[in-house]
Amino acid sequence: MTDIEIKSKWRCKHSGELAIVDSLPHRCVVYYIGTQRRCSDIVYFLNNYEPQSEFFKRQDKEGLKISPAMIRGIHPYSFRSGEWATIVGLVMCGKDYPGGRLNYMVMFDDGKVDYWPVCDESNHEIKAASEVSK
Repeated sequence: MTDIEIKSKWRCKHSGELAIVDSLPHRCVVYYIGTQRRCSDIVYFLNNYEPQSEFFKRQDKEGLKISPAMIRGIHPYSFRSGEWATIVGLVMCGKDYPGGRLNYMVMFDDGKVDYWPVCDESNHEIKAASEVSK
């Protein structure tokens, strides 16, 4: 059986969503997917999630070359300028735009989530995680 540890990173076997374990109350797993907090039975969690490293190994075996995309702000006034974050999704948001605008949902190593406009490409740099040295 796989050990579940607090702050460990897991991926959904079906959607690939990143889940970060927050706590382990009696026979339960409390975890975050983005900013959404979820709780499930430990058996359900182990049946539907796998450690992030195992997820990427399985994807490679199936012929899919998946590498997380990393992003960092390069403008001096960017949020956490120069610090790499993982792109965890794309979302439509922004109160100043009817219907919102397309944004990268980014997560920093400490779990902080932010949203960066896709169209603002002159203010950020994107690379595969394998190309980034932290």
